[in-house]
Amino acid sequence: MNLIKLVLLLLTVWGSLIYSEESNLFELNAKANRFISENKCKDALEILQLIITKEPEHSIAYNRMAYCYAVLGEYDKSLEFYEKAYQISPNLDSLIGKQWVLLLKGKNSESVEVGKEALNLDGRNYWVLLRQAEAYYKMGEYQKSEELYRKIEELHGETAETIWRKGINKYLNGEMDNGLFLFWKAYEKNPKHAGARYSLGLPTEDSEFTLGLFYNPYSFQGSSLKGRGEKAGLFLSYFFLDSWTIRLGLANERLDNYNSTKGVWNYIFDEYNLIQYSYYTSRTEILSYLSNTYNTYKLYSLLTSPDYSIQHGSLGLSFYQSYRSNFYADVHYIRSNDSYTNGGVNVNVGLSYGKSSRIIGELGSISYPANNGMQASLAYHWAFHPNFYSKTKGIVQKMQVQQTDILLLQPNPIWTYSTTNTLTHNLAAIQETLGFTYKWFHV
Repeated sequence: MNLIKLVLLLLTVWGSLIYSEESNLFELNAKANRFISENKCKDALEILQLIITKEPEHSIAYNRMAYCYAVLGEYDKSLEFYEKAYQISPNLDSLIGKQWVLLLKGKNSESVEVGKEALNLDGRNYWVLLRQAEAYYKMGEYQKSEELYRKIEELHGETAETIWRKGINKYLNGEMDNGLFLFWKAYEKNPKHAGARYSLGLPTEDSEFTLGLFYNPYSFQGSSLKGRGEKAGLFLSYFFLDSWTIRLGLANERLDNYNSTKGVWNYIFDEYNLIQYSYYTSRTEILSYLSNTYNTYKLYSLLTSPDYSIQHGSLGLSFYQSYRSNFYADVHYIRSNDSYTNGGVNVNVGLSYGKSSRIIGELGSISYPANNGMQASLAYHWAFHPNFYSKTKGIVQKMQVQQTDILLLQPNPIWTYSTTNTLTHNLAAIQETLGFTYKWFHV
């Protein structure tokens, strides 16, 4: 009888010890989980180490330690612990974790292989499919990546993220128009989606101020105005109501002129002077004519004329209707040291329609102190590569220009007669541009 009581007592004590140990492990697990949820991975690792000391075959603890090491950036150690967990007990969580860490390490092909093992266990797992798609994307296999995002949508529903990811794959695979369509679709599903907004060129917030600087050197030949120049300035834009942009710009433009060379040549051999030369019989008389007070003044003005200096002030408003079209209008005020353009005002309205390649039409009114007119342009912007484009622009312009003719009746004292007429000048031109762009960088 005493022996039976002793055995029962030992069994009771042993059971109590087992219960106490299990209770202690439960509390440690709960504490480790709390630290992980609070992103206190170093504290969680200390608790998890106690757990595997007490229970060396605790595969869940190994998985959690692997996760913590991954969060802390210790990827090799993380892989080691995921392997230990899987060796103790083959499980999906270890494969998912290993796939994730290999992706973080940039070992994309290895991540794909582990992902395939995981899909054999659970072909519907969202995270495995998502990371497989991301790995294929990083490997440049955009078609496979897109197919996996489609599968995610079939199994788990369509989200702005999956639509946007499909758009990226389309765009980088050369289907730029389809990519832009998907960017817009993702934006419509979630206007706050940062990726979709970025891809559409929208600010990341509903309203945003942007300050920018620009500098543009240029040269031109083959016209009555030849030379080199440069334009620099700054602009401030405000994006609001998710579709509208107000833009204020200030710029200074300097243009070299050829008055001291080509201008002098044109003056000496203009139509009026050629007629005057016909009245003289010797070179000495012609030189005497050119050196009279009036001609000396005109030639001196040409030889000493300063470079053109132009200041631009602009105010613009644009409405971003969709990824296909946007409208804009702007007003430019011009000040310069040239009487022809000083005080001028230009007003333009335009429409841009298309996807990555688009048509841009613009109408403009030109008003200078003594001249005015209209301008129309039509351009085709062809994005033949994600970073390269060509732009062909046709321009027609009609100007009413006041022209004053001065007739020298008597050289000494000077006696002149002038007439002013309004002439119509028509201009047509084609401009071809090849450009490179990378988000905000553009040449």
